Amino acid sequence: MAIEELTAIIPPPTSPAATGTSEGWNPVEEWLGVELPPDFREYTAIYRAGMLAGWIGLYTPFTETASGLQENVESEVDTIHMLEEDIELEMPPPIWPKKPGMLPCGRDSGGGLLLYQTDGRPQDWPVYSTEPRDYQTHECFEMPITTFLAKLLRGEIPGRGQRSRELVFEPFKK
Repeated sequence: MAIEELTAIIPPPTSPAATGTSEGWNPVEEWLGVELPPDFREYTAIYRAGMLAGWIGLYTPFTETASGLQENVESEVDTIHMLEEDIELEMPPPIWPKKPGMLPCGRDSGGGLLLYQTDGRPQDWPVYSTEPRDYQTHECFEMPITTFLAKLLRGEIPGRGQRSRELVFEPFKK
């Protein structure tokens, strides 16, 4: 399973907080209008809110310390819409909430964005990764997002990644 690839590289926190419950996902997915992939949910249950290797992380709806999934999705979508108007930015498929659409789901500390293409079964959604602060330059990865993160952290994705970083999970502080 994909999440095991990631936990083998970066051990999760011993006592994660704000991991949510299975019932807690219902209003989140209702608001999004889509069911999220199983490995995204597992990531949230295991890691919660924070950064992998100090530079990349996924948005979580269950956080006490940082903006949650909904706030980050709204902010990223607003930014993309603004860029679409100002510089004629073109995303491959339309941006969420259109279906199929590009759903922001994480980011790196340099400004690169991670997005799901919400087409088909959630477990089959490809991951898109943008260049830092350049949403027009993006690459599609046909793999679960936790597999993508594991490969990125192992330096297996050419031109991306931060292999020199310490491979630890850094939870957001209150």
